[in-house]
Amino acid sequence: MPTPFSVDPVRPNGADADARDALIAREGFFTSIDRASSDSKGELERRLLEVEHRYRGLVDRLPAVIYIDGVGEGDPMVDVSPAIADLLGVSREEWLETYLGWERFIHPIDRERVSAESRRRVETGEPFGLEHRAGRTDGREISTREDAVPVRGADGGARFWLGLMLDVTELVQAQRNLDEAQTMYGTLVEQIPAIVYVDVADEHMSTTYVSPQIESLIGYTQQEYIDDPDLWARILHPDDRDEALEAYLRGRESGEPFVFEYRLVARDGRIVWFSDSASVLPDAEGRPHLIQGVMLDITERKDADARIACLAYHEKLARLANRAVCGELVEVTLARARRNRVGVALIAVDIDGFELVNFGVEEMDAFMASKTKLYTEGAARMGLGKK
Repeated sequence: MPTPFSVDPVRPNGADADARDALIAREGFFTSIDRASSDSKGELERRLLEVEHRYRGLVDRLPAVIYIDGVGEGDPMVDVSPAIADLLGVSREEWLETYLGWERFIHPIDRERVSAESRRRVETGEPFGLEHRAGRTDGREISTREDAVPVRGADGGARFWLGLMLDVTELVQAQRNLDEAQTMYGTLVEQIPAIVYVDVADEHMSTTYVSPQIESLIGYTQQEYIDDPDLWARILHPDDRDEALEAYLRGRESGEPFVFEYRLVARDGRIVWFSDSASVLPDAEGRPHLIQGVMLDITERKDADARIACLAYHEKLARLANRAVCGELVEVTLARARRNRVGVALIAVDIDGFELVNFGVEEMDAFMASKTKLYTEGAARMGLGKK
């Protein structure tokens, strides 16, 4: 018995096929038959044949497999479209020759899952939809998406299952590549010792993403930071707030990468220095859309810079001004004396055995302060102080 997708002996070929394609192009696949305009039985049969060719052409050209399956647990598959050869490399006849022959094409790991779901949907009559792997006859593994619905008669009973199978190998691979990239880069972002953020270029400076390091560095959770667009500006150090806000907005409007430094006051009161490097992503019209940035904690570097600056002008042990500071003060004092036409006296005191005294830093400071006061008072008594 012919089935919907079986070979049609009267199917047009060559010039007839071209004529059929022209008919399809002119009238479309889904043109209905106007029975009233059919003058005779022959005309009606001709129109019916055209409809058959039209829908057969649609099925043959679909980049998918259409099948009709029985409704019962033991019912064989009724028919399958010729596209099964493109999908799995198996002929239509081979596909249909044995009951449940389709199961042998399912990947062994997926077979039981797919079979169990198919049996369950047959029992419940619910639509079927599932992705699974399949093996082609040439040994290549592909991913398929299969959907089927029961087609019911006028009495509401299921007459057959109408199904569709698609090759989704490229889609599945693309999704797998995306997942792997998200995992790899997500792990990278969440492990670097810096805060990664994404802001929207709106009037609120809204944040759509911030990495988990935000909590360990300044004590606020990701959600707190995202939910409160004003948080960053509010916890800026008062001495840095105006300059940092101006630098951010200026960089955002320029559309060019920008870098600026500022201090944030952490939840526990600590002062944390950041170097903020950001890039601006434009929208389709070239306007600033997103700001992607990295906030690097540079507190230790700033502290080290401060210590180096201090050591450049102070003794390491007593933290008193060293010769460099003394030289600068002498130059300033001499310049002031020349401008005011007054004299200057410089007293140098050497304390014998001072390096043998093992004081702590506080004791050293107190000792040197007392000596400085003593020498200053002595100089004043000698008339060498300020007048």
